[in-house]
Amino acid sequence: MPRTRLINPEFFLHEGLGRCSPHARLLFIALWTQADREGRLRWLPLRIHGETFPHEPKLSIDALGQELREAGVLVLYSIGSKRLAWLPKFTTWQNPHRNETVSKLPPPPDGTLLATPSKGRPKEDQRKTKGRPDTSTNTSPNTCPNPDTSSPSPRAGGGKLVGDPLRLAGELRQAIATHSPKYAKKVKVGQLERWAVFLERLIRLDEAEPEEISRIIRWAHLHPDGSFWRSNVMCGASLRRQFPKLLLQSELKKKRTEVDVDAEAIAAAIDLGASL
Repeated sequence: MPRTRLINPEFFLHEGLGRCSPHARLLFIALWTQADREGRLRWLPLRIHGETFPHEPKLSIDALGQELREAGVLVLYSIGSKRLAWLPKFTTWQNPHRNETVSKLPPPPDGTLLATPSKGRPKEDQRKTKGRPDTSTNTSPNTCPNPDTSSPSPRAGGGKLVGDPLRLAGELRQAIATHSPKYAKKVKVGQLERWAVFLERLIRLDEAEPEEISRIIRWAHLHPDGSFWRSNVMCGASLRRQFPKLLLQSELKKKRTEVDVDAEAIAAAIDLGASL
């Protein structure tokens, strides 16, 4: 839950922050409200985006965070599967109330200063194959690249998430079949598994909830409000890439409830999916 913080006048004189963009400086202030009394917080770009820039879906939290890291006011680190952030000298900027809850997040390991990721992409996701950049960073909304061969298998490890990526890939193909049946019929098992790799990353790295992903698939392909995205979300890679925008736009149009889709469209999706 965000906390009330004060703005220190020295903020406006900080040379490193002075070289950051206005949105990056605004993000830094917002992180004060989201950090605990030790200046630590979970680094969940989707959640931070929603709490900081709910009306500006085109912004990239990872890119803005990179500016803050270069300014020396933000450190990102990982403990297990959790991505965390720490604001150095947080108590120089803030004076937390004495009754504020003690931090439950672990401090960064000694010497933890992750290398600045390229173009705001998470470090763990900057993989390369045979000297060629991972094509999942392609920004074209209609491009559906194959993941690299070192990608984790969606059927190996991950506890309760093992079956979710493949299940969601099937749901995506089924939803696409309602408006593009010829394309959907060409998506065979091997391609579904490649889609599932990107969906596994969406769950594991971006920490998106499987049921939220399922809701977004239905909204983008079966609901009139999401019709713009039908041709832009045609595979697992494009779904992951566009997910922050989809999430924000769907919430602006409707509260987080079950998407109200046409019953005939759902029946058609089930029939088409069964015949694929």
